[in-house]
Amino acid sequence: MGHYHGNAPLETRESQPCDQVREKGNRPPVSSRQLCDAAGLGEPKWYVGAVKLTFCALSLAVPAGMYCFARRHFDETAARIALLAGAFWYELAGFAHMR
Repeated sequence: MGHYHGNAPLETRESQPCDQVREKGNRPPVSSRQLCDAAGLGEPKWYVGAVKLTFCALSLAVPAGMYCFARRHFDETAARIALLAGAFWYELAGFAHMR
């Protein structure tokens, strides 16, 4: 059984008496998979799509934030330029080291 960042579950800790050790350890009582199953979204076609949509929405925060900042502090033209730069910032960063 793998553990994140060296955290051992409570079952393996010797500092507590055996009668105080929980059966599940330090894991949450309800997993995200169980929540998705209860909501009828337990199939990969649903939760993979939900994760993709969430990350797509988060990726739009960079250009939208740049647009709002430039519009507030400068003018509409600067805001549109910032929006365009924000839409392609990952391309600029990814190819910056190439000649």
